[in-house]
Parts: sequence; C-alpha cells; structure tokens
Amino acid sequence: MFHRIKQYILTPGVLLALLLLPGCKIKSCVPAKPPVQVACTSCIDFGTAAKPINIVMWYVFESPGVMQSLATQYQALHPYVTVTTIQYPSLVKYQEQLGLKSGTVEAPDVFFIRHDWLPLYILKLAPITDINLKREPDPSDSVDTYLKPFLPAVMDDMVKTVKSIDPATKKEVTKKELYGIPWGYEGIALFINTDHFEQYNRANPGNQVKIPIPTETMNWEEFANAAQRLIKTNTGWARVSNDQGTATQIDYKNVTRYGAALGNATNVQHATDIFTAMLKQANVTMVADDKLTVEFIKSQNITASVNALKSFTGYNTVWDKTWPSSMESFAADKVSMAFGRSYQIPGVEKNSALHFEVVPFPQRSTDTASWAVPAYYWTRVVNKNSTHVEVSWDFIKFVASKEEMQVYSESTKLPPARSDLPTSLNLGSAKYNIFTASVPYAFSWPQGEPDAAEKIMGTAINDMADGKTDAQSALNKAASDLTVLLNNPDYQL
Repeated sequence: MFHRIKQYILTPGVLLALLLLPGCKIKSCVPAKPPVQVACTSCIDFGTAAKPINIVMWYVFESPGVMQSLATQYQALHPYVTVTTIQYPSLVKYQEQLGLKSGTVEAPDVFFIRHDWLPLYILKLAPITDINLKREPDPSDSVDTYLKPFLPAVMDDMVKTVKSIDPATKKEVTKKELYGIPWGYEGIALFINTDHFEQYNRANPGNQVKIPIPTETMNWEEFANAAQRLIKTNTGWARVSNDQGTATQIDYKNVTRYGAALGNATNVQHATDIFTAMLKQANVTMVADDKLTVEFIKSQNITASVNALKSFTGYNTVWDKTWPSSMESFAADKVSMAFGRSYQIPGVEKNSALHFEVVPFPQRSTDTASWAVPAYYWTRVVNKNSTHVEVSWDFIKFVASKEEMQVYSESTKLPPARSDLPTSLNLGSAKYNIFTASVPYAFSWPQGEPDAAEKIMGTAINDMADGKTDAQSALNKAASDLTVLLNNPDYQL
C-alpha cells in the first residue's frame, strides 16, 4: 500500500546507498554526520538477549541521510532495535495517510504533529508519564523537571494533567502526561533589509533622524518609527513628523516600497501570532488554565487588549493589503521589514541581490520577564497502538537529549528546541541563531482547532483594520467565537 512512499530499512547496504544519494528535500543539503557513540544515559537497556524489535517512524521535512544517521546512532546502543524510517513527499500526503483522532487510518510507532495539533490527534497517542522519565540523566521523575531545558510552550501544548483517586489512600492524586517532545524550533523573528536602512540614512544626512540598523531587540516604538520612515515613493521618502500627533504623509499611489508588512491578516503572514504576542507582552492572558475560558476580554485585560489591537492595525496605514504576501514582498525587495520563521530563510536567500539580516522579535520593554515570542515547532509522538511504546519513547528522548539535539540541529539547520544549547551552533548562518536565542521566551495558548482559531483572530484584526467595527466589538466577537470553539468536545484534551 506504500507504493508512493520511500521506505528505508537499516541494513548496511541500504544505509551506504542512502548516504551517497545527492540532493535533499528541504532545509538542508549538508550530508549527515557519521554516527557518534555516546553514553547511554537516557535510554533503555534491552539486554543482549532481547528479542529483535523494529519501530517505524514517519517524517517529511528532513533529508533521509539525517534521519538514518540518528537511527543508526540509536541502534549502535541497542543492537536488537531497528528503526525503519519512511519519508512522505509532502505534508498533505502525510496527513492524508495519518488521519485524525482515532480513525482507522494506519499510523506508525513514531510520527510528528505540529505543536498546536494535540487536540486533533490525542486519541491516537500514548503519553509518557512521570514514572517513565526516571531513565533521564536527571533522576527526577517529574515532567516539569524533564521539560525545564525545553521551550516553555511545550508545557502548555503537550502536557495533560490527569486527576484520579488512589485506591490505597482514597485521596485524589494528580499526574502529568507528556504527549510530545520537540527536536527543533522554528519560531518567528524580524527580517530586515539592511540596504534600505543604509539608503535612508545616506539620503537624510546632518540633523535628520537616523534609523540605526537594529542588531539587538527593538521595542515597538523603534519598529514603528522605522516602518514609517522607510516608505519609499516615486518622489522620495515618506514625510514623517517628529510630532506624534501629526500623521505621516504618504502618497500611496506612488509607493514603490513599504517600510514594514503589518496591520492586517490578509497578506501579513503569521499575523495572529504577532498580535497575540503583543497581548502576551502586555501581560494579557489569552485563555485560562482550564483551556476553556477566554481571558483577553475580561475587565482586567480589556484596556490592554483594545490598545494592542489598535496598535497592530495601525500599521495598516503603512502597508498595502493588495500587495503580495509579506515574506514574498520582502524577498522581492518590496518591503524593508517582515516577520518570518527560520524555514523561510533559504527562500529569501534565493534573491542573491538582497542583503538582509534576522533580528529578534520586537518587545514591549527591556524587562526580559515580560518578553514573549510566538512558538512554532513540531513534536515527535508515539502511537498508542504501537507494540513497542516504551522503545519508541526511548528513541524520541534519545534524539531530544542535549548531545543528540545538537547533532540533529547542525545536520538539519533547524534551531534546537532546548535552551541549554549554545546560541552559536553551526547552523550554516548566524541568522538561525536568533531563533535559538528566543527559545526561553516562546509561548503558546490553547486554540482547540488551530485553523479555526486563526480565522477567528484574523477576522477581528481585519474587521478593525477595514473600519467595519471598533476594537472592543471586534475582540468581543472573537472571544465569543473562541469560547464556542474551545468548548467543543471534539477539541478538548
């Protein structure tokens, strides 16, 4: 039934052939590193007389050589375990084969889901509980302790708290179940065209306001200033008054280049992520801990929420929603700043004439305690119907260990999902290190069905940006729709 699928079994001949294959699928054309022998500090001892075990893993994005190398390293520690890896040609094909929830469609022992897909797949998954974590280098059996080095969002996205009655004591006990562990992190950061900054500063010498090329985290005021001043028309630069009460004068008909792509959810990629980050930075909680109650329109939050939406949609005056998408326009040298993920770097680099850098996601203040960056990552999970659940989890944890995640990151050029790795890993470009540095600030929020949640928040943004309603009405409508979505039993953990 897998006539379109590539299967790779770990025999020496097949492995050698795979490692010699030219080209790659996505993200990395760097050959996989040879197996590295490491101490088995986080894996199971199956013994020398163990019955041969085979686990199957599906993947899409990585190159076959990378995945085979990881599997080979694990097999070197466990000679009686074989990891069969199957690559799907596209995410669409992968999802079609995987199916949703408890459907009858076949699933392998190990597969991957996006960080916000847990409600869609949870009935297919076998969690790892507190007690199963004792094999980690840290002897603690706590999910909380195990996840400390990982991005904070994993605790919100991949952990379910389960309450039960202890039959011996008759008291309520609580345990945490971990459903997925990430191997990498894609995040979001600000892409800037350095030539545009330099051109503006050369054209405005003397006492004119300069726009320094950002090298560190910008605040939103600095971002807004640059977004206005970097607008270019057929007749010159946009006229920006130093008086905040005076509007920027823009000849929209003659704009040839915009300063920043922001302000709507039509052609601004990752718009809802950016907006919810603004809320988080203002100390606004999107959804309560019960994952059912919408918080951003509560009395203690509504003022900050309204201000955040007004701030976000205010950029609609310095960006055109009829232009190509934000990152497409950035890659075409048509906008000076745009928000993108790490996987979008290679696409921008295809325009060799474009000089750009990646800088941290803007923040509200210099106090790092309030910093927030929207999370985006994929997690490896285990099929509940697997006959080798324990071994499958052990393999996932092996790759997620500090040492092996570094190997994985440097092989795939994907920033790591751990904060205890250096921010200067050899990922091929320093641009990726910005995403690595943002791991400690990565946050997420319960969305139920993520595509529906994104549409709800995007509608609120566009209704405000297009003048169809005021900010509070737009947020009230979004909160009402989100409440219905979150309370749908089909999307609850």
